[in-house]
Amino acid sequence: MFADIDLFDFAEKQGIIREGFILTQEYIPDKIISRDDQIKEIALLTKPMFRGSYPKHCLINGPVGSGKTIVANHVFSRLSEKIEQDKLKLEYLKGKKEELEVQGLTLENEDKQQYELLSYIVPNVNIKWVHISCRETPTPAGILYKIITYLEPTINLARRGTFKDVYYNRLYDIIRTKNIGLIAVFDEIDFLTDDSILYNFSRALAAGNLTDRQFITVIGITNALESDKTLDDRVKSSTIFEKIVFPPYSVDDIFHILSARIKKAFAPNSIDMETLITCASRAHDAGGDIRFALKVLKTAAEFAEEDEKNIIEIPDIYLAFEAVQKNELIETLRKLTRRQQIVLLAIIKLLAYKFTPTTGQITQVYSLLCKYLELDTLDTTIVSKSISTLELFNIIQVYSSNEGRRGGNTRLVTVKGEDQEKIKDTLYDDDVLEGLKLYNPIEDNQHIIYENNRKRGYI
Repeated sequence: MFADIDLFDFAEKQGIIREGFILTQEYIPDKIISRDDQIKEIALLTKPMFRGSYPKHCLINGPVGSGKTIVANHVFSRLSEKIEQDKLKLEYLKGKKEELEVQGLTLENEDKQQYELLSYIVPNVNIKWVHISCRETPTPAGILYKIITYLEPTINLARRGTFKDVYYNRLYDIIRTKNIGLIAVFDEIDFLTDDSILYNFSRALAAGNLTDRQFITVIGITNALESDKTLDDRVKSSTIFEKIVFPPYSVDDIFHILSARIKKAFAPNSIDMETLITCASRAHDAGGDIRFALKVLKTAAEFAEEDEKNIIEIPDIYLAFEAVQKNELIETLRKLTRRQQIVLLAIIKLLAYKFTPTTGQITQVYSLLCKYLELDTLDTTIVSKSISTLELFNIIQVYSSNEGRRGGNTRLVTVKGEDQEKIKDTLYDDDVLEGLKLYNPIEDNQHIIYENNRKRGYI
């Protein structure tokens, strides 16, 4: 009956990892390291709210893994805590004041000053904030549904087949009924399929959908420093975004962040300083993504435990670095749409000819690949949209050039050499795409590369 009980004997062994959750991006530490200036800047966005107005709209820019999301969540969590505490203090002082007045007395001077201050600064709306991953929920309808069900969890509302106007009206009704001031954090805002939701939110009060001090404030988080250039002019005019820039983490920053995490996540003396510095340095060289560094550290600990070691060594870091890089790329590739995968294969096939292809060349090869798979080409603008998405995912690198028609700009696209084989291995492992492995669309269509490359001096 108990023959298999030893299957789980590992549960009773004390390994290196004690609290694995602390090494994930979902964990919000009590103290955020190396981001004091940015924390203050985001907090200052809310200052008008304590002066009878509304928080400012903002775009938070910075490279992947530079702490944008964790800092925003930290600030707005603390904001909620402060307002709740202030409301409790105000309610207590108000009750005390009323009791004293019945006795013909007044508050002591210190309590009176605090009561007057809190009466002034405590918002007369219920502050709520919601975090939306635009990568996971890119459509206005999906975002509206998520916000509505967050504010009213028991609401009876169809997830699909509902007009957006119905969603908007229901949301505004909830905000008015519950007297809410909403801070909507749009993480990876670049993935929005339609930025009209930003315009509608920013115009909600002026359009008469909200009243009094109710508001909707938009906080956009993006990896692109010039993401506002892609926004509709009406959105930029109506929203007027403040801008906050997050610089990349230095090696020293990464080292101190990892040091703080491992004190809670790992058993004592599980990693020495030299190994931790190696992890921080490798992560910095790979772009400074702290989420990546945390994954490497956790994976290295798992590798060490598998080898029944009680300490993480430098070879474990190297192995973990390669494993995490490969796994992240594979995971991203599998999440791409079929069309995005075909566009990426078109780029890979062109790169085999040792030059940097243009979007025009990629479009031609994409069409041939679709034809070979007996798929409709669809609107060829899907290639341009797919290239933008692949760039956001950091799978490709895109450069502007003046090689376009009549001297206009065109985009040149490339993929890191070390990633090309991983991309081919992953995509050709797909049953549908496997047939493209031996197909060379350029072999019988040399004109795709010849004329253009001759003009560019490649041949």
